[in-house]
Amino acid sequence: MTRQSALSLLKRFGPTCFGLLLLVGALYVVQREFRGLSWQDIQTALHATPAAGLWLAAGCTVGAYLLLSAYDRLGSIYAGHPVSWRRSLLASFCAYSLANNIGVATVSGAAVRYRFYTSWGLAPVAIAKVIAITSLTFGLGGFAIAGTVLVLEPDLLAFLGQGAPRWILPLIGFLCWSIVITYVVLARFVPHIRLFGHEIDLPGFRIAIAQVALATSDVAVTAMIFYALLPPADGLSFLYFLGIYIAAYMAGLAANVPGGIGVFDGAILFALAGFMPTPVVVGALLLFRLFYYIIPLFLAGALFAGFEISQRRKLVARLAPDRGIAVSFEVSALAGLTGLAALALIFIGDAMEENADALCHIAGELGLRGTPIFVFHEGADPVAGAVFRQIARLSGGAYLPFDSAAIAMLRDLLRAIAVFAAGGRSALAQLPGAAARQVAGLLPKPQAGT
Repeated sequence: MTRQSALSLLKRFGPTCFGLLLLVGALYVVQREFRGLSWQDIQTALHATPAAGLWLAAGCTVGAYLLLSAYDRLGSIYAGHPVSWRRSLLASFCAYSLANNIGVATVSGAAVRYRFYTSWGLAPVAIAKVIAITSLTFGLGGFAIAGTVLVLEPDLLAFLGQGAPRWILPLIGFLCWSIVITYVVLARFVPHIRLFGHEIDLPGFRIAIAQVALATSDVAVTAMIFYALLPPADGLSFLYFLGIYIAAYMAGLAANVPGGIGVFDGAILFALAGFMPTPVVVGALLLFRLFYYIIPLFLAGALFAGFEISQRRKLVARLAPDRGIAVSFEVSALAGLTGLAALALIFIGDAMEENADALCHIAGELGLRGTPIFVFHEGADPVAGAVFRQIARLSGGAYLPFDSAAIAMLRDLLRAIAVFAAGGRSALAQLPGAAARQVAGLLPKPQAGT
């Protein structure tokens, strides 16, 4: 194996292997801590959580998601297309709630934002700027909080070993703050920087300061959700816990698993083992996930579904002159929407009763909006087949006749479409199997220069 091929393999599989190693280590810690644990112990710990702690955690959860909405607001201002606070709150809440639970936040959160902002008239370049600012803002907050904790609480990571010099953690803390300060200074005095051959506009001094303040507050408020659910413990100040929370969160983020599950929990259990019994920590973990992950996920799912239905109603009502046609097609189309968040629309059927011209008109409009339709045609109706082919072609999707008895084939085709919707042609090309090749072959050829 050549050095170049080895580096290529490392680049391709290294992050995944690193994440798996973190997950395996975390699972070892979790099973070790859970070995002598009973459900009765956990129930007792949950019931012992005071009402004041629950209310404080609930309030901090609301505050954390309100602060996250300001990320999107800043991003839209930086992109030159400011959206209202209401829209910022909707986009950020759905994006972060879904990304926190689905994992691969850079992809899942970006896909949700792309869906919202395209419907609000932002161009792809502007949306990319919004996504970049939201990601950068979170990173700045992490550096600022980590720097503060490492400087003020140098004994935080004592488990690294007694041989580690005491000055190393404060030094890392100052380095973290130097990154933040350098960014703010550059934003104040340098309008553009060139990175990897691309010229990037810096956001300016006011936005940079707002980024640091917002992200620092957000990380602190989110950590307070968990801290409010813990009983008082000697030596466990909020600042000390803040350092534990950041380390655990970053470990979960590096593992790239949904919600950091297993990795985040293992790090928290390990770090708090010397402060309180394991059942108490597990009870707080369960409540924290309920407040910050589970409840927001259900709310975001309902909001996102409502948004999709609203968008489809507006689109079809505007394009179809016959209200009956509009409603009929809308019901059929929504029945085929399989959670791809309008990155793609899937229709499964064996016949076509609606007006063909109206359907093709809608398909063309969806194609202009970047929403391809993948039509799964069951049966041999030649008229329906001809219309379905046109719908797929006009929307930039694909026509896929199938046999309802071949469940495995349908599953593989749906998987290939999901990969294409999430990652485009490049992701589809990396997916092995005949279904991926079939979908790739049916997609319209990309135009030159696109």
